[in-house]
Amino acid sequence: MIDFIFKRPDTGTYYRKWQEAENEKPRVKSLKTKNKEIATRLHLKLKDEKEREHAGQTPARVKTALQLPLSKHLATYLYEKEKEWKSQKHWQNTQYRISKVCKEAGWIYVRDISASSFRQWRAEQLTGAKTLNDYLCMCRRFLDWLKECGYLKTNPLSNVSNLKRAGKSFRRIVMTPEEFQGFINGLESENKRLCYLTAFYTGLRRSELEALEWGDLVLSERAPHIAARAVTTKNSKDANQYLPASLTKALQAFKPENAGQTDKVFDVPTIEVWKGDLKRAGIPYKDERGNRRDFHSLRVMCSTYMSTSGTAPRVAQEVMRHSDIKLTMGNYTDPRMLQKQEAVNNLPDFLTVHKNVYTGTLTAGKEGSEESGKVQSTNPQKPNKNGHKKAPESNKVHRGRMVLGVGFEPRKQSVHYWL
Repeated sequence: MIDFIFKRPDTGTYYRKWQEAENEKPRVKSLKTKNKEIATRLHLKLKDEKEREHAGQTPARVKTALQLPLSKHLATYLYEKEKEWKSQKHWQNTQYRISKVCKEAGWIYVRDISASSFRQWRAEQLTGAKTLNDYLCMCRRFLDWLKECGYLKTNPLSNVSNLKRAGKSFRRIVMTPEEFQGFINGLESENKRLCYLTAFYTGLRRSELEALEWGDLVLSERAPHIAARAVTTKNSKDANQYLPASLTKALQAFKPENAGQTDKVFDVPTIEVWKGDLKRAGIPYKDERGNRRDFHSLRVMCSTYMSTSGTAPRVAQEVMRHSDIKLTMGNYTDPRMLQKQEAVNNLPDFLTVHKNVYTGTLTAGKEGSEESGKVQSTNPQKPNKNGHKKAPESNKVHRGRMVLGVGFEPRKQSVHYWL
């Protein structure tokens, strides 16, 4: 099998190239030295460790690492991932959730980790399936890192399956224009009032509002907007969320004179503060079916009101920054707010329309004759070359005498031949 060192001419650094098995792709790793003697010693040391591992002898560095508590490994893991992960919130959630599992499942050292202990811990939790699946995903990634470091031969949680989600247990309720107007007017804090209005007009999420800085607001341009940075958005993409004129003026007046570019725009209210504001406005947080008016419902309001105001679905999708238009038209549109009755009333009325009677010439006979009321044919039936008889002209006259109950002229039909 392949196992040797070489020097790259462009940098002069020595690298090791080796192969774990005959059917595997060779691996290359830098030895981080330009000295051939040092590179050779490192190469021999690594080869010796690999041979001892194949012989069932755990390397000394691994033995030392296995004696460390998992909290030390977790700190190293988070240190390495701090710059890789863009979201600080994701970093904090990972630290909290893995620490929680280690503490409650009894994982003190690497040897304590097992699939059965995780399943037992999961069965005792009261949170939803989505949250528990997030716990599992974060733990798997941590254990994959331990495996890459050589502290685990296999990931104990690799065969633990995600919980199946039974669907959303609630939906978000959109406030009516009257409810939202009363809710906004009842707020004494200008910070909360503009924060809620910005969430409604732009569709920004709560975490995106928390990360909003004054340098992100472009208020003096012809088209004022919020330039949301990729590091703050959920899809990690830059986005321009345009602002109406009234909100732009209010934000200009709200901006402190000494505000810096990196200063936060809003002190975003907590969920408990949001619930208190709803209660003071006389608006219940939940209905009898458990549906909620949470902070995220402001984003649903933005999408719903665009649909009811006639905004093109593709434009609404772009404002909401959804990858699938089904999400915009489905989960983010409250059907209660759609103008269904008005849509039905705009359909054509087929019950009270004026009835028109065809008044053209109906007969070919003389006026006043007894046969004038009968349909007469000027062309007798004659068989064509195939022996078929052409439909009599009386059929055309008969169609002309039809009473049109809904005000439409008779449609022209092609001539049929009867056998």
